[in-house]
Amino acid sequence: PLSASVLAERIGFSEPTIYRLFQEHMGVSLTRYLNSVRVSAACGLMENLEGCSMTEIAEQCGYSNVEHFSRQFKEKFTTSPKAYRESVKKN
Repeated sequence: PLSASVLAERIGFSEPTIYRLFQEHMGVSLTRYLNSVRVSAACGLMENLEGCSMTEIAEQCGYSNVEHFSRQFKEKFTTSPKAYRESVKKN
C-alpha cells in the first residue's frame, strides 16, 4: 500500500513536506487522492473478480480493514461496496 511514509522514504523528503507539496501541486490532499485511487481500484476488482471477498479486495487496495474501506467507498460513491457489486452483477 502506498502511503506518505513510503513516498517520503523513496523521494527523500519528510512526510510533512510530501503532504504540503502534493497539496500545492495537485490541489487535493495526498490522503484524499490515495483514498480515491484505492476505491477506484476496488471498483475494477469488484467488476472482474467475482470470487474475492470484500476483505480481500480491501486488502488488495491497501486498506487494513474492511470497515474503513467501506466507509471510504461509500463517501466517494454514495453506495456501499456490496450494493455496487450487486449492481455490477445485474448489468
